[in-house]
Amino acid sequence: MRRRSNADDPIPSIRSQFTGAHHANPDSPPQARVDPGRSTRPARSHVIGLGLIGLAAGVAWLLGLGHAAWLWPGQSDSASIILLGQDMINGNWALDGWLLPTDTYWLTEVPLYAVAVSIRGVVPSLIHDVPLLLYLGVIVSGILVARAGRPGIRGWAGAALTFILLGMLGPSAAVTVLHGPAHISTALACLLAFAALRWASARRPAGYLLGFVLLAIALVSDPMARAIGLAPILAAAAIVALRTRAWSRPAAQAATALGALLASQAIRVGVQTLGGYTVGGGGPDLDGPDQWIGTLPQFVSSLVTIFSGQLGSSPSFSDLLAAAHLAVLFVVALCVAVALWHLLGRAHDREAWLDGVLALGAGATVGAFFLSGYVQDATAIRYLSPGFIFGAVLAGRLAPNLLASVPRLVLAPASLLLFSAYLITFTVVARSPIPSNPATPLAGWLVQRGLTNGYGAYWDAHIVTLMSSNRVRVLPVLNGPSGLEPSHWNSTLAWYRTLPDTPVTFVVFEPMAPWGGVDEKSAAATFGPPDRSETLGRYRILIWDHDLAPTLRPAER
Repeated sequence: MRRRSNADDPIPSIRSQFTGAHHANPDSPPQARVDPGRSTRPARSHVIGLGLIGLAAGVAWLLGLGHAAWLWPGQSDSASIILLGQDMINGNWALDGWLLPTDTYWLTEVPLYAVAVSIRGVVPSLIHDVPLLLYLGVIVSGILVARAGRPGIRGWAGAALTFILLGMLGPSAAVTVLHGPAHISTALACLLAFAALRWASARRPAGYLLGFVLLAIALVSDPMARAIGLAPILAAAAIVALRTRAWSRPAAQAATALGALLASQAIRVGVQTLGGYTVGGGGPDLDGPDQWIGTLPQFVSSLVTIFSGQLGSSPSFSDLLAAAHLAVLFVVALCVAVALWHLLGRAHDREAWLDGVLALGAGATVGAFFLSGYVQDATAIRYLSPGFIFGAVLAGRLAPNLLASVPRLVLAPASLLLFSAYLITFTVVARSPIPSNPATPLAGWLVQRGLTNGYGAYWDAHIVTLMSSNRVRVLPVLNGPSGLEPSHWNSTLAWYRTLPDTPVTFVVFEPMAPWGGVDEKSAAATFGPPDRSETLGRYRILIWDHDLAPTLRPAER
C-alpha cells in the first residue's frame, strides 16, 4: 500500500484556510500579510458613496413627483372633496344634507381630506398634496405586489420595472393620476384586496377578512369597483374552479367578493335611511355597436396617451421617447394576454391567480371605458387610471420571465434605452411650468374688497372658496324655472340659509363659458339690477348693496 504523503492529506489545506498556514515551497517568497482594515475600508466607502447617490436620486425623484402633482390646476370637483372633508371633520360623518354623484369617495378619499383639513385647514395646496400622498401609496403597494412571490434577481427587476412605469410618469399620466378625485383610491383598494386574497387561506382567514373590508370600502365609495375589483375576483374564481375542480379556495374568494357587495349595498341604504348623504345622477349610457367605430379613434388615443406614447405629426426626438412608451404598452398588453392564458390553461397557484386577476382588472377597465359614453371626452382619460396601475404591476410580475430568453447583449441595451426614455420624459415633466389657476386672482380680488359671500356657477364656486382659503364663500347656483336657485350638486342645502351677519352680495360667472344658466340676465331677473359690476379676466362679478339670500329661489331640482 502506498504511504499517503502530506500532499495527499486534505487536512493541512483545510487548516490553512483558517490559520493562514501555508505548506508551499520553502524557497518561495513569504506572502505579505493582509491588513483586514485596509481591505474593507474601500468597500465601505463604495457602499456609502452608492448610498448617498441613491439617497440623492430618491430625493430628486420625490421632488419631481411633487412638482408633477401641481401640474393639475384644480377645479370645483377637486375643491368639493376638500369641503366634504371639512364637513366630515366638523362632525358630519354621514355627510347629512349633501347630494353627491354615484362615486362619492365617502370611505376612501373623503376621510383623507378630513385628516388633512384637521391638520392644515382649508388651503389650496391640499388639492395637490393629498393626491400625491395617495399615489405614493399606489407606488409602494404596486412595487410590493409586483415582487410578491417573485424571489431573486427577477423579482427585483420586476419591482424596478413597476417603479419606472408608476413612478416616472409622462405628462398625460402625471396630470391624470396626480389629481383627485380620479378613482386612484378605488384602484389602490382593489389592488390591496387582490394581494390580501392571494395571501388568504384556511390557515390565514385574516386575508379574507382584509379583502372583504377593502372591497366593501371601495364598493361603497365608487361603483367603478364593481368592474375593476368585484368582477375580476368572481371571474378568476369561476375559471379556477372549473379548470381544477377544486372548489374550496375559489368559493372562499367568491364569497368574500359577494359578501363585500352585499355589505356595501347595506351600508349605502343604511346611510341614506339614517339621514346621511343622498346620491344623484348615474353612470353613463353604454355605447351601442353602431357607435363603436366612431369612438374608436378617441379610445385608442386615450389608451396611448396615458402611457405617454402619443406620436407627433412630424418626426422629432420626442417621437423616439413616445416609441419607447408605446413599446411598454405593447409589453403590458402581452403580459395581460399571457396572464389570462395561464389562468385558463395551467395548474393554478397563488401567483397565477394574482396575475390573472390583475389582467382581468386591467381588461375590465379598458373594456368598460370603451363601452361607456365617457370615451367621447378627452378629459375622461382618468377612467383608464386603474388599468394603467394594474398593467404596470402585472408587467413587473411577468415581464422579467417573459424576456428571460432574450440575449443579454440585446436585453441590457434595450433596458438602458427604456430607462433613459422614461427618465428624460419624467425630467421634462418635473421641469414643466406650473399652471396658474384663474380662480386665484379672483379670490384675492374678492378678499381685498370685503366681498366674502356670494353665489356663482358651479365651476366658479367651490374653487374660488378653496383658493381664498375659505375666506370667501361662493355657493353654487343654477337657473331654475323661477330664477336662480341652489345648485344641490356636490353641495349641501344647509349652506343656503339666510344669515343677517353674513349677507350674500355678489354673483360671479364666466360669460364666455356659461354654466347652469347663470348670467347677467338670470341674476338681474332674480335679484334685481346690480348696483355695480366688474370684469376680472374671464370672470364677470355682479355686486349688490343688499343681501341676496332672502331672494334666492328654493331648490326645485
